[in-house]
Amino acid sequence: MRNPPIRPLAEDSERPIVVHHFDHAHIALAVAGDLGVPVLLVSPLGFAGYAGPLYFLEMCASASACVPGADFAAVLDCGNAAGDALAALRAGIDTVAFGGPEIQFDRLANFAEKRGARVVRRPSDTLDLADFENPRAALAAWLEGAAK
Repeated sequence: MRNPPIRPLAEDSERPIVVHHFDHAHIALAVAGDLGVPVLLVSPLGFAGYAGPLYFLEMCASASACVPGADFAAVLDCGNAAGDALAALRAGIDTVAFGGPEIQFDRLANFAEKRGARVVRRPSDTLDLADFENPRAALAAWLEGAAK
């Protein structure tokens, strides 16, 4: 298993883009690369539970290999499932989103910190590429403001 060259998440510096599969991730990195802006690849809500952390790692690695030098961070959403978040952190995911109770969030964050990882709340103001017939055009329009 190769880990993708994902840099750590930087607060509020990337535009969050919901990617459901490889094609979405590839398009997001290609358009962002063309515009020279960093992006945040975010999995759909609860993706860790039905696709798994290894699929997410491979999806990001494959997209990154197609767009060398892409400037991105990635977040695997675990919904409210603390077990999925633990599994993702153990599998090598650097940043997971968790929407469960604060006490569980704090415990997961402590576990993640010891592993050099992070637990965050799901990013808001995302662009979900599944909502568009032409995700490339929607993404380009959405990212152009960040490029200026």
